[in-house]
Amino acid sequence: MRLAEHALYCYRLRYERPVRWSDIVEEAAPFVLLRLQSDTGFAGVAEITVKPTWCGVTARSLVTTIEEIFLPLLRTVELDDPVKVRALLDRIPENQAAKTLIDNACWDLHAARHGRPLWRLWGGTRRVALSWALTRQAPRAPWPDHPGPRSAAPARTSLRSPSPGCGP
Repeated sequence: MRLAEHALYCYRLRYERPVRWSDIVEEAAPFVLLRLQSDTGFAGVAEITVKPTWCGVTARSLVTTIEEIFLPLLRTVELDDPVKVRALLDRIPENQAAKTLIDNACWDLHAARHGRPLWRLWGGTRRVALSWALTRQAPRAPWPDHPGPRSAAPARTSLRSPSPGCGP
């Protein structure tokens, strides 16, 4: 299974309300989404939030690193084994955000090839344990017009077409 196509999308997801961190207040989070398509028709997708203070990259720097350093490497290898793909990525020093994004997309591609969701391929179950903080909060309405205890506004997504740099 070889890499046939790729797409990189940059977008921002707005928070329901501003989030205050120790140093800033944010109204949205920036993301980069990577889609890898194999020559056999399977696809793998992964995303990462791109905040320089969190992961040391911007959307533009991450996209450039993936396109100029890692995609040429991926085109030289069979994508059937995500462990081998990761070993190839690790030949390049640093760039953990790019490696993580590619690694996750390759695992998703691997799961798609086997016809199973990744969580099931890794032995997960449908049962999800929620944290104490989440289970003690008031329930939220699942959609805006639902008669719940409060109205949850849908996230506004601005999805840009794949483009070099993904930045302004």
